[in-house]
Amino acid sequence: WVADLHSWQVPTNFMCPISHSVMVNPAITPNGNSFDRLAIERSIDLNKKDPLTGARLRKYHLRPNRDLRALIEDWIFHEGARLTQASATVTQ
Repeated sequence: WVADLHSWQVPTNFMCPISHSVMVNPAITPNGNSFDRLAIERSIDLNKKDPLTGARLRKYHLRPNRDLRALIEDWIFHEGARLTQASATVTQ
């Protein structure tokens, strides 16, 4: 499903500030910034800092952002249904 997202109007808060892609597994920092977990863990490995604030950051500081993940999954589900309905209307 991720490959099809490039044609959708993606809410900016669903985008990872590091990878510039829709977050699949959002993690939140103590400062309240959300990133895709894979991207922020790679960033921490390199810099040991929050890329947005410059604050010291370690992997154990990260927490799952379950609320954001649920919002993203719900949006993908509904956006996919809307696109499927629009596609069916065009082909009829």
